[in-house]
Order: sequence, then structure tokens, then C-alpha cells
Amino acid sequence: QAFGSRSICRIALYPRCLTWMRDGRPAPDSHKGARLRIGDSSLSVEELGSLEQLTAVLELQQPELDVDLRDVSAIVEDPLLSLLCEAVPRRTTSLILNLLGCTRITGKGFRSIDAPLGHLQVDLSYCTGLEDAGMQLFVAALPKKLASFSLKLTFCYKLGDASLCSLSAGLPDSLRSLTLCLEGCARIGRLGVQQLAAALQLAPRLMSLSLNLGSCS
Repeated sequence: QAFGSRSICRIALYPRCLTWMRDGRPAPDSHKGARLRIGDSSLSVEELGSLEQLTAVLELQQPELDVDLRDVSAIVEDPLLSLLCEAVPRRTTSLILNLLGCTRITGKGFRSIDAPLGHLQVDLSYCTGLEDAGMQLFVAALPKKLASFSLKLTFCYKLGDASLCSLSAGLPDSLRSLTLCLEGCARIGRLGVQQLAAALQLAPRLMSLSLNLGSCS
């Protein structure tokens, strides 16, 4: 899809396309012929059997990636997330990662992305396997030069104040825009919100802020 002079590579993975990358194993016969959609084109599972092959495919795309895993949320696990983080090309400047409803994600799959990301948008809504320890790993993997960051954690009900404290301490100084949705995170209370407020007051470049704390205790 073209937007002015910029192009976006939209990646969608569908259920029969997942097991090729879980443990680095080749796709079984039952998955032969399954397709991975990339923009308006597609590639077979057999063509994407390793980190090197996935990286090579993404390297052919423009530097703005939109990865959407909602349709396979029931079988997305940490190994797949690790592989995707490792495969993001170094010239990528914008990443949208939609993991809505991926209940098997614990956070152990988050890895630092070796790319000059200026924009990062992550939807972890309804990722009910995500706990405070996983959020700490996510925060540790955040790019250090982000200008724009959007994070949705809607109804991640296992997250508590420790998650928000980690996030508050890990926000990069380069941040100019922050969108944060914590609706339905009932275990997050006053301590976490106070830590976030203190961090935002000290954010040197922050110009735009959108917060949703609905149902937080």
C-alpha cells in the first residue's frame, strides 16, 4: 500500500503457516502449499523455513513493516516472536506489531531489534499469558531512540504495578509521542500510576500523550 512517497509492507500469517518457524524445523507434509502473505504477493511455507530466509524476504521490503498475527493468535508462541524480532531488517524505521489475543505469549520471546526504529506500535491486548516478568523483558528490548511509541495492554489482567514501574523506568529519553492503553488491567494501582506520572514529568522531549487507565485499581 502506498501512502505518498512511503510504502508499507503488511505481513499476515495464517494458521497453516506457523509451524515452519517454531523450532527451526521444516514444514511437515500437512503444511506443504500453505502461503505466507506479504503485501499483495505470497510465498510458500517451504520458502520460509529459517531465520535467514525470513530475513531475506523482509530485506526486499520498504522500511515500514506492519506485522499482524491476530488471525493465528491461538498458536502464536514465544519462539515465533523471537524469530520475528531477529528478522526485522536493520534499515526498518517503523514497526507495527499486532499480537492481539495471542494468549500463549509470556514475554520470553521479546528480543532487541537491531534497527533504527523511530516509530513502534505494539498491540498486546488480551495477551492473558503476559505477566510482570514478561513485561520487564519487553521494556528491556525497547529501541533506545524511539520518537513515537504506542502500546496497548487492554485486559492483560495479570499485569500489576511492577509492569508499569518497569515501563516508566524504561521509556527512552528520545520519546516525543506516547500512547498507552491499560484498560482492564485491574491489578495496576496507585503505585504504578504514580511512577508513570513521575517519569512523564521528567520526559525531556515528550510533546504528545494519550493514556487510557480505565478499570485500573
